[in-house]
Amino acid sequence: MRRILPILALAACLLPGGCSPGYYRQARTLAEAGDPAGAVPLYYREIQEHPANAAAWRELGVAFYDQGEYTQAEEALKRAAGIEPDARTQLYLGMAYERRDDPDLALRAYGNALGLQPGGRTRDLIEARVDALTRERVLREVRRSLAGESDLDPAEIPDNTVAVVEFAGGDLPPDLQPLTRGLAEFTALDLAKVGSLRVVDRLKMDAIRKELELSRSQFADPTSAPRIGRLVGGRHIVTGTLLGLGDEAVRLDGAVVNTVDQSVRTAEHADGALQDIFKVQKKFVFDVIDALGITLTPEERTEIEKVPTENYLAFMAYSRGLELRDRNDLGAARLEFQKATSADPGFSQAAGQGRSVSSLLAAGFGGPVDFGQFTTAVAAVADAGPAAGGLAGFQATMTTWSGFVPVGTDLGNFGQWVDSPPHTLFQGNVDVIVRGDLNVRP
Repeated sequence: MRRILPILALAACLLPGGCSPGYYRQARTLAEAGDPAGAVPLYYREIQEHPANAAAWRELGVAFYDQGEYTQAEEALKRAAGIEPDARTQLYLGMAYERRDDPDLALRAYGNALGLQPGGRTRDLIEARVDALTRERVLREVRRSLAGESDLDPAEIPDNTVAVVEFAGGDLPPDLQPLTRGLAEFTALDLAKVGSLRVVDRLKMDAIRKELELSRSQFADPTSAPRIGRLVGGRHIVTGTLLGLGDEAVRLDGAVVNTVDQSVRTAEHADGALQDIFKVQKKFVFDVIDALGITLTPEERTEIEKVPTENYLAFMAYSRGLELRDRNDLGAARLEFQKATSADPGFSQAAGQGRSVSSLLAAGFGGPVDFGQFTTAVAAVADAGPAAGGLAGFQATMTTWSGFVPVGTDLGNFGQWVDSPPHTLFQGNVDVIVRGDLNVRP
């Protein structure tokens, strides 16, 4: 059904006895005007009439959250989530969990939100907060390990756990130093393809090195490996040292240290031209696997043999990007990841790191996002909506006129219109195109 109505034809809805918006729309108008307390009873009236209205439950939870009633917010948001999956619901549920100091549940809720494909800047914000929360969780675990180090029993560490420390490269020229970061990263990724192994998160390894204030050479020293293994929960520690062979070749030496008995098994060294750096890295990985006494399946071997990029310049740019990101120089890191993907468009790891860094920058942050920054930015997105004038103003205006706006215009997932076609914000006297049944209650 399609009708074209002049704006003036809606004036009757403003007169006493004219059209009246539903409780939900009235509540949204109050909430968007900064009166969440006034909106709550209207949401309850809506829910009383329509118990399965997920949007009403969700916005009731948001209203409670805005008033600092986080337990009630959580209850309402869980009801909404049980009726209909929604990114806005999960986003606010995550924030409610953070207010209750439960970062693990918050991470799960934010992950659910991302899985529901929020759009625009909201996705960037959530990804930025997930990144910060993950790093905070790893740091807490590391500090707990350090505080209780004397009570750690290495014999209790599962035998199939392995950790890759950042490789040493003190004898390399400065421009080749980033190679040690990239090679360690891809060694860990390759070992993770072995089904019988569980690889310790690289974030945890980085946090340990920073907390212990170890240099790369100290961190890669096999004599320090047993302690590192106890702290990160790795039975086997893979160390590596990269040496320059003239100007155009390198040699990678490594060892596998057992955290329990402190035995050291040396991996056969691998060497080759810089342009063939991944051949060097792959040989090193297979030697490490042999030192661990693991027999690979044909499928595992095939997966490990896959080369992320054969472009040396792309790998160098990627390695520089990793180092810059570790130093929170996100702008420079993004440029390096962009250089890597420009040199090799099929380099998926570089593209993934680039997206992650871009999310942080797009969210308006130059580093880890704390909770206060995050909530302020989320509120700004909610107020602004997907267009310059803001969704909130559009909905409030239309509701004031008549309440006829279909429920589909509700922006459950920030940044995505769910009605079709998208409406356009307007000023002055224009014609309004309305599709659908005008008698349907919003």
